Amino acid sequence: MDTLRITIVEDELIVAEDLRLTLEGEGYVVTGTFDTAEAAYEHILRESPDLVMVDIRLQGPMTGIDLTGKLRLLRPIPVIYLTANSDEETYQQARRTKPQAFLVKPFNVRTLLAAVDLAFYNFSENREAEGILDPVPFESKPIALPVSDGFFIRTGGKHKKIRGEELLFIEADGSYAKVVTENGQYMISQNLSAFQRKSNLPTLLRVHRSYLVNVNHVDSFDETFLYIGKHHIPISKSYRADFLSVLNAL
Repeated sequence: MDTLRITIVEDELIVAEDLRLTLEGEGYVVTGTFDTAEAAYEHILRESPDLVMVDIRLQGPMTGIDLTGKLRLLRPIPVIYLTANSDEETYQQARRTKPQAFLVKPFNVRTLLAAVDLAFYNFSENREAEGILDPVPFESKPIALPVSDGFFIRTGGKHKKIRGEELLFIEADGSYAKVVTENGQYMISQNLSAFQRKSNLPTLLRVHRSYLVNVNHVDSFDETFLYIGKHHIPISKSYRADFLSVLNAL
């Protein structure tokens, strides 16, 4: 899969650098960070990033809302608004430009990655943001922690081990991901790409923007879907060749 490229437009230097380091640490490419909409606009025209993260209230003649409005006249592109002000008036002004996600400062790693996943999901479904992602306390949402033969999920106040062999598939679900196993399902707050990389499970394969599957549990497949028990999972054209390459299909 091609590495996703993100441009950051944020006039607080510390926040911009934190965003850059976090995103690059998760495998994204940051094409540049800018503190004015004017400089960012020229860069976006030239570099055509996959996503723009922009502060609503930028210093200078153009606000973040102005920048997003200009970008909307050029081509479709997912936009995440960063804001320290989640008041209704600001929200309604920003929403007129049809962003794919909002993220309120201060945020942590998981809420940032959740916003990125949500923005790409909404963009792929031709949807706009339905609300603002509020900050989430560091320990309040479950996240998967890798071990040699599987991973742990924090749920119900404890860590539950999920063995790699019992995992069926993982589905992106808005700002979360649904882990489906032979014995149940769990919701986690984690980027699918980051999960695949960190879990290091050799049988886990991306078959769609929103799906990772355990190829050992695939019962059958056709041109557009694969089947795991009662579940049918779409195979996108972008990942079909990779999927076929790991199967012994005659």
